Amino acid sequence: NRFVYNQGLGLTQNLMISLLIIIIVFVVLILFIIDRFVTSPLTNLTNSIDDINASRDLSKKFHAKGNDEIAFLENKIDTMLSSLHKAWTLKEVTELSLKKKVDELERFKKITVDREIHMIELKKQLDELKSDAGGKADDH
Repeated sequence: NRFVYNQGLGLTQNLMISLLIIIIVFVVLILFIIDRFVTSPLTNLTNSIDDINASRDLSKKFHAKGNDEIAFLENKIDTMLSSLHKAWTLKEVTELSLKKKVDELERFKKITVDREIHMIELKKQLDELKSDAGGKADDH
């Protein structure tokens, strides 16, 4: 009776130790798989985004590897960066064009307004000369 009981305890302990070893192996394997296929690509993606942010270079591209969701996300970010780069370039070209037009308008304004101010001064001088000439003619 005692022998069978001790043998059952030994078998139970061996089963528990075997289950514990199997669980540890599975946990290590799952952690490795998660690190290899999820954490590491996300870290690389984050580092690439940080590099683009630091350099302010929207023309940089990601090098998507695989057909998983992270590679899909990298491709979408590439597309977004290309669109942003095009929009930024268009904005700069438009700003330059507008600056040139504003400069032209300011030069035109200066020419026309200065001319108009000069004409007003000449009219005042002409009116003064007429009034002076009219006053002298009345004296004679």
